[in-house]
Amino acid sequence: MSELLRAHLVFKEREKKLLQEISKYCQITGWDATLESASTWAKEGGGEDPNLFLINSTVYFSKADKQKSAKTKEFLRILLTIKEERCKSQIVLLLPEKMIVERDLLVNLIKMQVYNFWFLDSFAEEDVHEFILTRRTLVDVEKYLLAKEKELQHLKGNNNFISGKGEKLFQPYHIKSNILTFWSENNTALNCGLALLTAFNLAKRGFQVALVETVSSVPSLAGSLAVSHPYFNTSHALSMYLQGNNDFIKNCLNHAQKHLTSPYVTEDYQHLRYWPSGFYFLPDGKREDNASEKEMQEAWPAFIMDLSRFIIFEQGFHFLIFLAAGRNFFNHVVLENLTYLKFITVDMLPSSVFYGLGERKKGRGKVQIIGTNKLRGINKELKGLREEPFLYPPQTFLADFLQYVYTQDYRKITRETQTFINRLMEISGVKVPALDIEKKGLGERLKDYKKTLFSKVL
Repeated sequence: MSELLRAHLVFKEREKKLLQEISKYCQITGWDATLESASTWAKEGGGEDPNLFLINSTVYFSKADKQKSAKTKEFLRILLTIKEERCKSQIVLLLPEKMIVERDLLVNLIKMQVYNFWFLDSFAEEDVHEFILTRRTLVDVEKYLLAKEKELQHLKGNNNFISGKGEKLFQPYHIKSNILTFWSENNTALNCGLALLTAFNLAKRGFQVALVETVSSVPSLAGSLAVSHPYFNTSHALSMYLQGNNDFIKNCLNHAQKHLTSPYVTEDYQHLRYWPSGFYFLPDGKREDNASEKEMQEAWPAFIMDLSRFIIFEQGFHFLIFLAAGRNFFNHVVLENLTYLKFITVDMLPSSVFYGLGERKKGRGKVQIIGTNKLRGINKELKGLREEPFLYPPQTFLADFLQYVYTQDYRKITRETQTFINRLMEISGVKVPALDIEKKGLGERLKDYKKTLFSKVL
């Protein structure tokens, strides 16, 4: 390895041999003896995110606890805090073998996309290599649990997770390939934020996603991603297509790993390392040697059809998402001829609202209209017209997106914004599993009530 990983350890004891082994692969940048203190550091501590948290939770679950369900929920809540506050960091979790029978624990770890967990009661120093360097996918988790359940059958009896509650998590739904378009005439920032955060989140859930910006007078995607490239952009790909170079279509999609190894890249793009592996992108860009707009318009219908066919049918992408801004010929072709699901962002002017309603009435694919919070009152009018209500991003959305654009920091995306993006994914056909750790059981509520009562007495 050319560079040591930065690791934050959560271990009760500091064992010299263990530290020596971890130091072969990692620079230890932090240490906490408890999960609670690690959570506090994640929220309040400064500095750069570590590459990974290596958490030994065997101590956390070592004692017999009558309130086992409450203990598990509290553990998951703390883990979720660390994941949300330090979302650039991988979480590597060591769990006692007895916890494999706790279905709620397994279900919620998978829903949280914490896949790098290990069930063991002890381990040797040489095992650290596997813990640190393994990066599982959902498919890998299923294989690991199948093997582990056979090994620990004496603990589980006939009550298997994979063939029971876990089966729906690994095969939660059937989804067909889909073409989405996010379009707005004027609200470029909101429209770009909706498209980009939806694409990122779909890719984070294991889908292969291509985000393509149509030819635009003022491109926005490259700037929002803080990535530029002289050749991998829509206008250049279209210009190459006009010259008869049809093979360039098969290579024009950019990707984090592809970009980082490109000989044309001279700037520091280390933030790309944290992007989901299934995220591909093609921003638009301007070059002096691009074809004229008239020539590009003539070739656009054939080009965009061939590009879509390659992405969906030849490469098997789950989603092709177009980012389109303004009323022009390029966007008209995409909206009318290719799109299955349209997300149209309207502004406060009547003409914008009526345009969105008009798209619904065409009956060409599904149409979801997104309005600003200042338009909320119009839902009453829509009800009278027997129209479906608009969707409204939370007030935090635009600030969250701009925070990402200017700092490339995922930690500032609020839960309200994430909930809204989850809703867009649901509309797109992806079921987003809800965590089962928010609701408190009777025992937890009684415990909280006693705390409140005791504090009042004091």
